[in-house]
Order: sequence, then C-alpha cells, then structure tokens
Amino acid sequence: MELLSHYKAVRHRLQNPPNAQLDLGIDLKRRPFAVPRIKHKLPPPLPQPQPQWPDPIPIPDVFLDGRPSIPSVFRAVSRAFGIPMKQLCGEGRKREIVRPRHIAAALAYRLTGKSLPKIGYYLGGRDHTSILHACRSEHAKAALAAAALEVGDSLDPVVWAAAITRYYCACE
Repeated sequence: MELLSHYKAVRHRLQNPPNAQLDLGIDLKRRPFAVPRIKHKLPPPLPQPQPQWPDPIPIPDVFLDGRPSIPSVFRAVSRAFGIPMKQLCGEGRKREIVRPRHIAAALAYRLTGKSLPKIGYYLGGRDHTSILHACRSEHAKAALAAAALEVGDSLDPVVWAAAITRYYCACE
C-alpha cells in the first residue's frame, strides 16, 4: 500500500513540477511573427561583351617529322570504307562500323606515334583502354599486317587505308 501511494506522489510531482509556469499559449516551435518579404525589382543586367576567340589553328595533314595527323588518318579510313566520320567517331556498335573504327585506331597508333588517350580523344572521347583493345583486336592486326607487306615504309594514311580495304574486301 505504501508503495502505491509513493508511485502516485512521484507521478504527481512529475506532472506538476513546483517551478512550472503557466502555459499562456506560446508555441516556441512557431516563429513569433511573419517577416514581410519585400521584393525589389532589380534593373536588367548589362549586356556582356562576347569574347573574340581567335580562329582555331587548323591541324595539318602531315607534321614536320613526316608523320600524319590523327584526323587525317581517320579521314582516309572513313573514305576508304565509305563510312561518314560522324559514324566512325560515334557510338554505334554494328560490326560494319566497329571494325573500321578498330582499324582506324590501330592505324593511327602505328602511323602517328601519338598516345592512346590522344587517339581516344579524337575518336569520340573514348578511353585509352578502348584504343588498346582496338589495337589488339585480331581483325585490326591482320589488316595492318597484310597492308604492311604491300605498303612498306610509307606513312601516307591514304595508301595504308587503300591497302587495308583491299585486304578487308578480299577476306569477306
């Protein structure tokens, strides 16, 4: 019995603490008053002068060391295979596009001596491992080996592309 009265007294003290203040209807979670927002109309922005960019420097077809540029190799391959440059550098995965793309990447790596990331950049922003895969693919290796026997030491991408298409067309 004593225990029950003790529990009631503790509950009464917890529910009615001696230092409690009267609730006057103030909600502390609510903002005390709404601040009116004044919308200022800003003047229209002044026209900014457009920067005058210089004309891009054209990439030569052949550099001083006698090596062709990457775009000239891609142009030669796209003309030889009859594929537009947009498709050669695009995202298509059809065999009719992928094989010439692999051959173009392998030929660019062989003739230009440029790095794999730079060739990938010119071939539609591809990763360097994609270019490495293209250089190691069997059809690109076979086409370059057969063309190398016919062409010899030439660095002309048009001659290489023509030799590759002759080999490529004879295989299919």
